[in-house]
Amino acid sequence: MMRYFLYSLLLSCLVFSAAWAYRVNYETRDVVRNIKALQVEIEKQEEKLIMLEGEWAYLNRPGRLSWLSEYFFSHLKLIPISVENFAAIDAIEVKIPKQLDDADEIQNFENAKIRGWRLND
Repeated sequence: MMRYFLYSLLLSCLVFSAAWAYRVNYETRDVVRNIKALQVEIEKQEEKLIMLEGEWAYLNRPGRLSWLSEYFFSHLKLIPISVENFAAIDAIEVKIPKQLDDADEIQNFENAKIRGWRLND
């Protein structure tokens, strides 16, 4: 009697493991199929991006933009691009960050402590 129970238990485990392996096999195949489809889509999008970058460079040629600004000047009131439109590098003011010394940092820390801020919560 015990032998039949053991055989039926082993047979049930065998059927269960076969069904589990079958399911995992087909899920894996489905994932691989999805990955391949995504790789094909990525390649298509990369090719499209290359084409769009080339088209963007073609449409933004300085000569073409200059011609368009002159052609549509009455509508857009755009100034044609020229060297006079750009400033010299010396005309740009560069702000130098203020250097704090240790005394200023300690004073700032003390002020923060006095106001009741908690720094290490």
